[in-house]
Amino acid sequence: MQKTKKTGAAKAPRPEVMGRFYTLLRSSDNLLQTALRSGGLVSRNVRVGGRRTSVRLHAATWEALGDAAAREQMSVDEFCTGVNELRPPNGSFANVLRVFLLTYFRSKAGKADPCPATKTIQ
Repeated sequence: MQKTKKTGAAKAPRPEVMGRFYTLLRSSDNLLQTALRSGGLVSRNVRVGGRRTSVRLHAATWEALGDAAAREQMSVDEFCTGVNELRPPNGSFANVLRVFLLTYFRSKAGKADPCPATKTIQ
């Protein structure tokens, strides 16, 4: 819920917005609904720079990772190695991977500036 500027009280979302949101949820595949209900964190091992590491991501994020790697004609391990090179020294690999995937798919969706916040990282 959003807060109003004057009182700080929670303001209910507009019904037409919520209607589109619920329609999207109902029409989404079972993966999204499962992730929302159960928390859906899944641990898997990947090789990053030749070293095995365990990563916990939601099932939908694992699927997105596989899709992105396939689109780039890379293995998941190769894709993860490339993403790891962007990670700050004390950054969480899983967090960098999530943000990278979000930025990746926003750029594929035709966003001119897929993630303006990344400018502060560079």
